[in-house]
Amino acid sequence: RGLVRALEAGALDGGSALVLEWLPGGDLGARRGRRWTDTVPRLLPALRALACAHAAGLAHGDLKSANLVLGDDGDARLVDFGTA
Repeated sequence: RGLVRALEAGALDGGSALVLEWLPGGDLGARRGRRWTDTVPRLLPALRALACAHAAGLAHGDLKSANLVLGDDGDARLVDFGTA
């Protein structure tokens, strides 16, 4: 919870492919103008996941609202660890 789930990995056209879960809620940048009291609790799972990644020695490298995407449960998931 808090991270986008990888569903499958493999090779595609001589490169690598990763299939991720579908996140229907849009990114947090789209929530601008909404009350923070509605948004902050939705961030907690992603922030916990970020803390776990840092504890494991990983840095996200591109943390921004566009990389916090809402899942079907309404909670934010951290995406795009490509620069980590």
